[in-house]
Amino acid sequence: MAAEQEYRLPTDREWSAAVGLKEEEDQKVRERDDLTKIRFKYPWGDWPKNQPLPEGVGNIGGLEADDGHLPKTFTPTDGYRDRFPRTAPVGSFHQNPLGIFDLDGNVCEWCEDEDDLKPGYRLARGAYWMSFGRRYLLSAYRRSERPGRRNSFYGFRCVLGPVAP
Repeated sequence: MAAEQEYRLPTDREWSAAVGLKEEEDQKVRERDDLTKIRFKYPWGDWPKNQPLPEGVGNIGGLEADDGHLPKTFTPTDGYRDRFPRTAPVGSFHQNPLGIFDLDGNVCEWCEDEDDLKPGYRLARGAYWMSFGRRYLLSAYRRSERPGRRNSFYGFRCVLGPVAP
């Protein structure tokens, strides 16, 4: 690592670019968060309505996660099953066209950006091992949490980039 580089969390825009969302040109985060503009776009590609979830797309809320210890509100994703009832080793699923692993499923990832509608809250992107339902798997889906929030479904990805001015 050169002296003029640093490790940091990705920005919301960087995370969007990594997952293949080039359409997000709005200035405010919540304008980019309009899920109606980017329908059926998932980290693995398209998922048309009335089609089963493609096999092996990620570590998400499948049948294997329902081990009797989850909230009663948990409903496994329609017939989907992966090998991991909780988190999975990094790289357990296919990489995307940019060579990036695990952009959907396993853990949702903290981003550098604050939520412009909730001061003091930071964005997290991607689905996690207990995500179920189409909305939570969309590439454009964002969650908003306080930065100190800890749980088995939050994680992070490092970006190596130039030192911020």
